[in-house]
Amino acid sequence: MEEINIKDLFEFFISKIRIITLVVLIVVLIGAVYSLCFQEPMFESTTNMVLTGTASASGSTTNIEGGEAITQNDINLNSKLVATYREIIKSKTVLKDVINTLDLEYTTKELYRNITVSTVADTEMISITVKSLNAEEAAKVTNKLAEIFSENIKEIYNIENISIIDKAEIESVPTNINVVKQLIIYFLIGFVVACGIVFVLFYFDTTLKDASQIEKMGFVVLTSIPERIEEGGKK
Repeated sequence: MEEINIKDLFEFFISKIRIITLVVLIVVLIGAVYSLCFQEPMFESTTNMVLTGTASASGSTTNIEGGEAITQNDINLNSKLVATYREIIKSKTVLKDVINTLDLEYTTKELYRNITVSTVADTEMISITVKSLNAEEAAKVTNKLAEIFSENIKEIYNIENISIIDKAEIESVPTNINVVKQLIIYFLIGFVVACGIVFVLFYFDTTLKDASQIEKMGFVVLTSIPERIEEGGKK
């Protein structure tokens, strides 16, 4: 493999600065047009729930709101139920109820892909996030999902231990469009692409740049024509 002279490579890059600048501008321009004109804005809404003291569906409770402290058994039970609740939230039964109640034009698989359920480590907190092209729809689906999920828990476990802390609100700012951040990313992509193009041009450039390259090939240099620099710096 032919050795690459770093100095020559650097000088070659400097000589092709116009190409690099042009490629970067083209990539940034294409990215900006896509972000502003073609990328569909996606909105997200989130509701937060916490598992509280268990209360039977018949009315008996150990909840703090009822004047009694949450027992250690409640905490242990809730910790074990968190993972199970995450799966129940995204179950077909719950999703079908949400779709039918809100008359959504989604299949359960499509709605499933738009839902994110997360928990905070070492807590009984559950967050439900729904994304949609419609901000109002995202908030409605999130709140209805939390509501139907709570009702299903009452039927399945015969307990009431879910409290909604924050209801989902309509968000006005899309989560998938950040023009400044995206332009920076497009700039970096353009710069990398431009450098790649220039490097390929340098690597496959077989022209001889100076007498030393001829000597390395085993030939003898008889004479050379010096560069003449005219007024204005033109060679």
